[in-house]
Amino acid sequence: MPRTSRRRSPAAERHADSVRFVLFEARPAGLTFDQLSRASKLSPSQARSGLACLRDTITEREWPPLIWTRADGYRFCSDPVELQAYEVSVIREKLTEIRRFITAVVAPHAALQPKGRWIARRLPDLEAMPLWVDYTPRVTPGLVRTRIKSLIRQTGRAPLVIIDYVQLMQTDQRNPRQSTYDRVSEVSRELKILAEDTGAVIICCAQLNRGSEHREGKVPQTSDLRDSGQLEQDASGIILLHREDAYTPESPRAGESDLILSKNRNGPTCTITVAHQFHYSRLRDMTNEDEPTGL
Repeated sequence: MPRTSRRRSPAAERHADSVRFVLFEARPAGLTFDQLSRASKLSPSQARSGLACLRDTITEREWPPLIWTRADGYRFCSDPVELQAYEVSVIREKLTEIRRFITAVVAPHAALQPKGRWIARRLPDLEAMPLWVDYTPRVTPGLVRTRIKSLIRQTGRAPLVIIDYVQLMQTDQRNPRQSTYDRVSEVSRELKILAEDTGAVIICCAQLNRGSEHREGKVPQTSDLRDSGQLEQDASGIILLHREDAYTPESPRAGESDLILSKNRNGPTCTITVAHQFHYSRLRDMTNEDEPTGL
């Protein structure tokens, strides 16, 4: 079944009506995304918004489902036998992707180093890396300061600190009556002071609210930072992540991610498009044609 989107703006509903009208006119034939966009006289972003809203309407009103195939494009399907065949083809395609991943990535390592020895062989290299992971619960800015000073004494230089994620941190005061807004604001101020005092570079992962879910295109903004506007005020730079294919799997931008530099205290703001390779858990520069020889 199509997943339900939270974007139901009046504009999206108008776009959905245009898309539905064009698809009904084209029956029983289907339309590619470009054909659908041209026939409905909508921009690509408007067509994607209309498709997302139309799927929600189809789910709520139990209309014949909207399917997409490489051969026919978008079309309504009311034949139960054809719909079952479509669902089977989607499952087979997903299984094929999993099989390719296992064959291309996992199998070569497992064949060379069976029974997990290929992981054990890399453990000395991992242990020698200047990397420290702290799973202490209820982390406070005071504890982060203690860890940073300890690493400075041990290595002789200020470290790069990554906090995942800032809304989970507690204040040093432990005030039970403190609101979430006040707690996150105090944590943000203390981390800013800590970075200036120690010279450490502190990268804080942060959650966003659902404001972007109601926005056309679902592109996040700096104001979407959750629980406190102090995060936006204190940060020297803010990078927001956006994947169009997370909302529209058949998007022509599938496989791309946007790194939105929405705040840069020491330079201009911009949007950088990269390629995500989740089977390697990494992002790649799309302008770099040279692929690495190893993982």
